[in-house]
Amino acid sequence: MNNKIKGLLVLALGAGVTFSAFAGKGHRNGPDKNHIAVKLIGTGHLYNTYVPDIDGDGIDDIAECYDLDLINLKTGRSFGTGTDCISNIRNVGGAAAADATFTVNMPKGSIVIRTKSTAAPLTYEATRQQDGGIFTHVAGGSSHEQRILSGTGKYRGRTGTARLNGLMDWSKYTGTLGDPLYIDCVIEIQLDPK
Repeated sequence: MNNKIKGLLVLALGAGVTFSAFAGKGHRNGPDKNHIAVKLIGTGHLYNTYVPDIDGDGIDDIAECYDLDLINLKTGRSFGTGTDCISNIRNVGGAAAADATFTVNMPKGSIVIRTKSTAAPLTYEATRQQDGGIFTHVAGGSSHEQRILSGTGKYRGRTGTARLNGLMDWSKYTGTLGDPLYIDCVIEIQLDPK
């Protein structure tokens, strides 16, 4: 698979590497303590590592990963870290499809989720507000199926669904270890009731 497609997938999967957590609004019932919305943002540098088994053989799989800042959407302040990892990158109709594994490290615990993600080139020029740089790709993924692989602390043993969307700058991505990738991604996790 060519490096541009891999780059698109990484952008789509990590689209917006700033995580922010807050209690969402429930439907007339006040805050929904089972809803987490985070923003993963920043420039990560490509490295390879293993993520939990993807193909069902019981063996962890290799992935391309980027470490990013986790930002609290309510306060705008950094409150943790996140990692965006992509595997099984493939070209589907000119877009990049992949398995995305995200680790969100928050003060009260960590959550590892996996989604099927798609990244595609933007059809217009988009400028980043943070630093005047550009975005080259849009990415996203969603599922109503169980997507939480594991959790620690407050999130140990929890299940739930996840969705993500974001923008990325793949202009400097070549597939070489250390390549920079700018990600600005919002991830929503809906925990199942205990």
